[in-house]
This record gives sequence, C-alpha cells and structure tokens, in this order.
Amino acid sequence: MSFTTGTRFQPDGRSDERLPILFVRFDKGAKHVARQPITVGSLLEMRAFGVEFGAFTLWNKTRPADEAVVSKAIRSRDTMAFLYDPSMTTYSVSSHVAAYALGSSDVVAMTDAGFKVADIALNLTANAFNKLVHPPAMGTNLPRERLRGFRVQRDRGYAFTTLLFHLRGLVTDVASEAAIQTALTRAGLRPLDELLAQARVAIERKRKTELLSPELRVIRERLVDAGLTVLYRRNFDELRMWPAPLIAPGPLVMTGEDCAEFHVSTPTLSVEQTCFLHDCYSRLRDQTKLALRAARGFEFGWSDYVY
Repeated sequence: MSFTTGTRFQPDGRSDERLPILFVRFDKGAKHVARQPITVGSLLEMRAFGVEFGAFTLWNKTRPADEAVVSKAIRSRDTMAFLYDPSMTTYSVSSHVAAYALGSSDVVAMTDAGFKVADIALNLTANAFNKLVHPPAMGTNLPRERLRGFRVQRDRGYAFTTLLFHLRGLVTDVASEAAIQTALTRAGLRPLDELLAQARVAIERKRKTELLSPELRVIRERLVDAGLTVLYRRNFDELRMWPAPLIAPGPLVMTGEDCAEFHVSTPTLSVEQTCFLHDCYSRLRDQTKLALRAARGFEFGWSDYVY
C-alpha cells in the first residue's frame, strides 16, 4: 500500500496541477490490484462502518458470554472479508488508510479512530484547510504544488489522511478526546469545539433554494437539519450508541431475510426519497465509471477496480 497523486483533466483535455487527486495504491507483489481516490463517499462509508461497529459492540454486550465470543469471531471474519475484497476498495479504502496511518492492525482502534477523524474531515471549513500541516510520516515526496492544491480545493480525503497520521502513537483501543485534540494541534488546527462551531455556521450559510428539482430541495433541507442535529452533539461516542433515539437521524435499513424496513433512530427521509437518491447516485456512478475507464487507458489492463 502506498500513496500516489494524479491531476484532474479539464474539458479541453489538459491536466491542471492545481487540481490534484490523492490515490491509495494497492499492490500484490508486482501486480497492481487497485488504485483508489479517497473520496467523500469513502469517508461517509467509514463513518457508517463505525456506527455499525459501535451498534454491534453494544448489542454483543447483551449476549451470554459464550455466545458473545462466537458473535465477535463471526463479525471479525466478515469484516476482514469485506476489507480485503478487491472489488470493495472503493468503499473500504478509508479503513485501510486508517490502519496504515495509525500503524495498527487492530480493527477496533482502526474503526474508532477512522470513524471520528472522518467526521472531522467531512466538517472542516476553508479556514481550517488553509492551516493544515502536512505530516512528515505521510511522506515528503508529494509535489509542493499538489499539496497546496489539496488545501485550496478542500480535499476531504487528504484532510482525513493527514489527521490520521498526526494521530499515530496516540491511539490504543480507542481514540480518546485528548488524543483527538492533540492530533488537531499537531495538524495546526483549532480545538474540536471551535471546528464544529465553524462547521455549523458554514452549513447555515449554505441553505440554498435555487435547486431545480423540488424533490432535491426538500431532501437537502431535511439533510441539512439532520447534519446540524449531529453537529450539536459534541460527544463522538454518543453518536455511535444503539438504539439512539433523537441523537443522530439514522439511514433507512433493510433486513436480508424478509426485506423488512427499519430505522436505527429518527427517520429523516422516506422510502420514496431514499429510492430517488439511490437512483440519482446509480446514474452518476455509471457515467463516472465510464469516464474513468476511458481516461485511465491500459495501465491496469482493464482489470483494476478503480471506479
């Protein structure tokens, strides 16, 4: 595993060094397995993964001791199968980055730290990106212009990776509040309370009504309200409790056996709105996949999983 960078191509076909992309490259010997950007989507997946892990941990504490051991072993096996499935690197890349940056193979530590840092990276404002300090442990071979580009374009994946490297050596089984605060100081950022307060102000300023689709306008407003609800909860671990009444609006979930629908906490979107967003996402993903495949050429022999 290693980090590489690339640049975005403009409509005229030229690349722009001011618009870099941070990639995680996975190799197996001399064979390239995948090269994935650390996207906002992967950070959201890391956060969801942390919530699911926290829910399972609390649930497993209610089971008899012998049953809890078996449940934990099955959960660990299934987790590893997901993390090391090459076709899932689009979603699991943030988990690998967390383990790599922390220098730890402990699933609990990786999940806890990754969940909390993803939450911070997703809520950083422009002012915070301007002050972000690049950690030496991450590598100094990245061109200065591209490092500047990550800050200017507010690359959440770069912020996520940077904060995790600053957290190295501070995490045992969980990332404590003191550890988080120390990592933020190392990264040149303000205390957590101030960062979240800045995020709340920024979100309130972004309430827009000029979206063409009435469906998207309604969904956006509901999600903004949900996001503000979460931001006003300071304790990270409280957000991972299950069940979590009125703490964090949870996504729609469907069971595997009978496709029954349920919510972990307060419903934010209806079934119809959830399906509408999924349809929008699927169409965007298909078009993006085609564009990336065409632009990447034959370097990976058309066998990679970069989407």
